[in-house]
Amino acid sequence: MLYFYTKDRYDPEPRGLILKVFILGFFIAVPAAIIEYFTVSLEGTISRLFVDCFFGIALVEESLKFLIFYIEAYKKSEFDEPIDGIIYMVATSLGFATIENLSYVLAGGMLVAMLRAFFSVPGHALFGAIAGYYSGLAKFNPDRETGLLVRGLFQAIVYHGLFDFCILLEPALLILVVIPMMAWLIMRVRRSITKALDLSPYKGREEVPRGLLRRLEEAYKSGRISKETYEGIKRRLVETT
Repeated sequence: MLYFYTKDRYDPEPRGLILKVFILGFFIAVPAAIIEYFTVSLEGTISRLFVDCFFGIALVEESLKFLIFYIEAYKKSEFDEPIDGIIYMVATSLGFATIENLSYVLAGGMLVAMLRAFFSVPGHALFGAIAGYYSGLAKFNPDRETGLLVRGLFQAIVYHGLFDFCILLEPALLILVVIPMMAWLIMRVRRSITKALDLSPYKGREEVPRGLLRRLEEAYKSGRISKETYEGIKRRLVETT
């Protein structure tokens, strides 16, 4: 999370909101586990395993994470540049990965802990970053908003499903498919961060005093100024600096 947070160099997000979506991601793992308990068997034919991985696990988990992100971050005024989609979606995903990881490690021991540390937890972050990138584009492209949101969520589901399917089908696919896929996703996410930063309305205006912007935000949150006043002053500060 620290890696992604430090990339948001033009207008860093409030840590309180990042923590909030992280915690909600943590708790959303509970309904996900309940749904998967009744729908996923991970036994039988390859086709059954495919359905379990892509629909029973990936679709359920990525959709629930996206729901938390959409309700608690996407609609907020703090979401004011494309990279914010990556920041908040990764935070939600890592919150989810935390409780999921704890449950698996307590049941499986240190070997499971090591494997999940290098694959599953980074995987959740990467899937979330992909969905978050397209959400960041959607936020500032009203005409394409729905299509971009769906595209990001769909890709996160596909990557997540393929990740689980390969690992559960044949351990050798971890080396042949999963590791190359994750390496490619890391490069893709790095490019996405660069593209999102290039689209920031704050790019080239880093000299706006951070303390002033933070005090302005605090005044808005405490109710001392209205949302319209907050956004208007913030816009004028950026435009005139």
